[in-house]
Amino acid sequence: GMTEGHLRRIFRAAYGQTPRQYLSELRVRRAEELLRTTDQVVKQVAIQVGFTNLAVFRRVFKRVFGRTPKAIAAQPPRSGEPPMSKM
Repeated sequence: GMTEGHLRRIFRAAYGQTPRQYLSELRVRRAEELLRTTDQVVKQVAIQVGFTNLAVFRRVFKRVFGRTPKAIAAQPPRSGEPPMSKM
C-alpha cells in the first residue's frame, strides 16, 4: 500500500542506497565469487548474475571492488579453492 517513490525513500534511509543499487551490488558480489572460483569468462558471469549490459556490469563491479572483473578473473583462486569447471 505505498508508492514506488515512498518505498525507495524508506529503503534508502534504511540501507543508504536505492533498491536498484542494492540489487546491483548483490549481483556483482556474486559475480566476484564466480570469477574467483570458476573458469567462466566475464561475459558469462555477467549474464548469469542478471546483467544484460556488459558496460554497466563493468562499471558497477569497478565501483564496488575498485578493479575490473577481468582483473579479478585473472587472479589465481583463493587458497584452498580449486577452480571449478564450467557447468
